[in-house]
Amino acid sequence: QGIHVFNNYTGSYYKLFTNSTRYPIYYQMMISEVENSLYATSSQGDIEVFSLETGELIRKYEGLFEIGSASSGVVGDGKRNFAYDESEITEILHDGSTGKVIRVDGEGINKVTLSSNGQSVIVASSKGSVFIYNLNNGKRTHEFRTEFPVYYAEMSPDGRIVACGGYANTVNLYDVKTGRCKQITMPPGEQQVHSLHFSPNGK
Repeated sequence: QGIHVFNNYTGSYYKLFTNSTRYPIYYQMMISEVENSLYATSSQGDIEVFSLETGELIRKYEGLFEIGSASSGVVGDGKRNFAYDESEITEILHDGSTGKVIRVDGEGINKVTLSSNGQSVIVASSKGSVFIYNLNNGKRTHEFRTEFPVYYAEMSPDGRIVACGGYANTVNLYDVKTGRCKQITMPPGEQQVHSLHFSPNGK
């Protein structure tokens, strides 16, 4: 019921971050280098923001999710940050308020990632789809269909390819411009793909 932070270089214990008034369970986290802070979704349906320097709670976004929802998440680059649950993506602003809302009804959001240029979000859905939304106007720009629930999807650094994986032993690579799909089969024994990432050079 707290967030334990360790020094990445020494492995030594650094600090415990928690809201001592309620002791919620924390599900997903994101570090903002822009603010030198840590964002965390909580079992109370909120997002809490802690100072990485002091561990103090500096901001809270209340009532974003259903209480106890473990499917909630937070994603961003520090400049623009977004909360999401099974059906909505909500921009969370630095003053503690919320902004634009993108609805993804009936698809069951599993994961949301941000494009490298910060202009789009990539949505992995439990119904077997990958969507790209333009963050400036909230419109869906691309849709890629698979034959399995998608657990994770990410766009390449140059914005040309979207990779996704899920309830299958394959990774699908979609050409954003043409929609063509190249499939990579995982080694024997690997039945599901829960996470994947492009290298910095995209290759």
